[in-house]
Amino acid sequence: MSPAHLELIRQLPSCISGKKPCDPHHLRVSNERGVGLKATDRWAIPLTRDEHEEIHTVGSKKEEDWLLARGIDCYSLANALWQNTGNLKTMENIVWTHLRGAKDE
Repeated sequence: MSPAHLELIRQLPSCISGKKPCDPHHLRVSNERGVGLKATDRWAIPLTRDEHEEIHTVGSKKEEDWLLARGIDCYSLANALWQNTGNLKTMENIVWTHLRGAKDE
């Protein structure tokens, strides 16, 4: 787990709306979690509180579809953020790139 990475995720704009503040949402990664456990912090993406609550209402088995319907390739995004953790400016650019791609679809 990486508290420093989660703190950076909280500083990013939402990958759905571009709004702040954000909560880290841990994606469902079946090979990294057991029953009742969340994925490691490398699979966190930024969502506003309202978006975070909404994604939890659809359930973890449908979260990827929920994000894809909004144009977000969540695993690619989470991986890119993890690979650039520690560089907030680059992480922001990654989120904005995903947002622009989502709006172009």
